[in-house]
Parts: sequence; structure tokens; C-alpha cells
Amino acid sequence: MADNVHELFLHELQDIYDAEHRLVEALTTMSDNASDERLIRAFNEHREMTQGQADRLERVFQMLDEDPKREKCLGVSGLIEEYTKFVRDESPEGVVHDTFATGAAIKVEHYEMSAYGALIKLAATAGHEEVVPLLEETLREEAQTAGRLEQFSLKLGEEVGGPGSVPAVLAAAEIIREGALLSVGASNGAGTRRATGAKKATAKKKATGAKKATGAKKATGAKKATAKKATAKRATGARKATGAKKTAAKKKSTGAKKATAKKATAKRSSGSRKSSGSRKSSGSRKSAGRSSSR
Repeated sequence: MADNVHELFLHELQDIYDAEHRLVEALTTMSDNASDERLIRAFNEHREMTQGQADRLERVFQMLDEDPKREKCLGVSGLIEEYTKFVRDESPEGVVHDTFATGAAIKVEHYEMSAYGALIKLAATAGHEEVVPLLEETLREEAQTAGRLEQFSLKLGEEVGGPGSVPAVLAAAEIIREGALLSVGASNGAGTRRATGAKKATAKKKATGAKKATGAKKATGAKKATAKKATAKRATGARKATGAKKTAAKKKSTGAKKATAKKATAKRSSGSRKSSGSRKSSGSRKSAGRSSSR
């Protein structure tokens, strides 16, 4: 039950996965029934490509972490049944069969182109853009195969209907080709827009990262400058403190020297006074002795 876009995308993926497997079997039958060697080769090559497309879808399932499952594709089943019934009921041979088989193959290719185009849009809507390149690759292959089958149909038309049928066949082929190119172009345009958006987002992230890095560098530079200033201030303070200590020590040393000198001077002065007094006292005693003897 598809309750959301993801489940709808998964349903359509299983649908086209079933279609590819059915076509591998149908192309084997169509190749066996064909008479033109060119058409036989084209059907065999197309079968191998279709098997590769089925394998590619399995990679898509794997990327989505889903098991590959098949949901019966009623569209392709109907186109295959249309071919099978015509061959069973009308028993066509030769160029008649080949013309009908080529037309049937072209119908299938255009059905697949429409299916893959819708699948790509659903993948983008469901947020599964990672699988879009794989689906786009298959869509381009379907468009190329349709173009080759149209060219072969043109050659068959000339062989069966003569040159007079060519203009009408060419006109029809051109209309179909334009539609195919528009379908592929729309898908590629969506891919280009996604790529451009991704580039812009990447550039924006880089610019933001560069701004942050520049801001971080500026902040780091400012921190370093602040740290240098703080270191310089501490160094200046240390030098001033050292100078002050040296000045204080010098002053103390000078003061001590002056005090010592003063003490020495005072001591010498005291000694001189004592010596002078002693000499005077001795002189007086001597003078008194002389007076007494007279």
C-alpha cells in the first residue's frame, strides 16, 4: 500500500523491474521469429542491454536498502500480449512479421521512456537523488534504442512500400524523435539543476568555512597580541621592581656606609679629646710638682 511518495516510488520501481525481466524473455522470442538478420542482431543486442538495465535496477534497490521485488507491469505485459496474440492468430512471416515486430518494440521503448521519466521525478520528490543518475542512464539508453528502431523501421518501409512511403515515415519518426529528446532533455535539465544546487551549496559551505577560519585566525592573533602585551607588562613590572630593589639596596648600603663613617669620625674625635685632656692633666701635675720643689 503506497501511503507516501517513497512507497509510490518503490511501487513504480518494482513495476519497471518486472517489465525489464519480461522484455528479456519477449526479445528472445521476437529474435527467434524475425527473418531480417539486421533485426535479429538488433533484438539480441537490445536483450543484452535490457538485462543490464535490470541489473542496474537491482543496484538502485540496494542503494535504497530494499530487496529487489517485482510488481506485475500491466503496461508492458499488455504490449507483449498484443505481439504474441498477433503472431498466434495471424501467423505473419518475413517482412510482415518484421515490420510488426519493429513497431511493437518501438511501442515498448516509448512506454519505458515515459516510465523512467516519471520514475526520475518520483525519485527526486522522495529525496532519493542518489539513484537518479542510474535511472537517467537507462532513460538515455531507451531513447537511443528507440532511435535505432525508428531508423530500421524507415528502411523496412522503403523495402515494403517503396520510396513513396518514405516522407510519411520520416515525418512520424521525427515527431517521435522530438518527443524522446524532450523527455531526455527534461531529465538532464533536472539533473543539471540538482548539480548546480549542489555546487552552490558546496561553495556556500566553503565560503562559510573560510570566514570561520579567518575569524579564528583573527581571534588567535588578537589573543597572541594580548598575551604579548601582558608578557611585556609583566617584564616591565619585573624590571621596575628589580630596579627599585637595587635602588633601595644601594640607598641602604650608602646609608650604612655614611653611618659607619660618622661613627668612625665621632670615635676619632672622642679619642682626640681624651688624648688632649690626658696631656693637659699630665702637664698640670708636672707643673705642680715643680712648684712644690721650689
